[in-house]
Amino acid sequence: MKQKTAARKGQAGVGDIWTWTTLDADSKLVPSFAVGRRDSEMAYSFIQDLADRLSSRIQLTTDGHRVYIDAVEAAFGPDIDYSMLIKLYGAERPGEARYSPAKCIGTAKECCTGNPDPAHVSTSYVERQNLTMRMSITSCGTTSGGSIRPSGSRPRWRLESRIMSGRWTK
Repeated sequence: MKQKTAARKGQAGVGDIWTWTTLDADSKLVPSFAVGRRDSEMAYSFIQDLADRLSSRIQLTTDGHRVYIDAVEAAFGPDIDYSMLIKLYGAERPGEARYSPAKCIGTAKECCTGNPDPAHVSTSYVERQNLTMRMSITSCGTTSGGSIRPSGSRPRWRLESRIMSGRWTK
């Protein structure tokens, strides 16, 4: 059940759950991942876990979720080359199916800290990993591409992923 539906129905403790994933663009290793809500508390915990696992300066690219900015600053300080890749969407298409997302009409790169190399500002690898993960769970092959709907009286879960990508340098 989506978070907004759970709130409308007054069901506490039910709703969206997200996977938070980092992926090394060169080796495709996943240095850190977490499962939790999409809020600043989870962002701080996740980014701090990533920082604790690394011993050298990295270039980090995240999606446009604004909670990353403060979390990255708190975990890495100035010792990171950090940028955001923000997707720009067009207007919703009237008459389209309920689950059709708005069309992505472009991206904007925003430098947040340090000196990230614009040629390596990308979330493509981790987006592909996210799709592979969701489609590998056979019950996720629904119209939304991200819903797990167990049978019987079990609760419904919505599986989503936050997008992070990094280029780890020596």
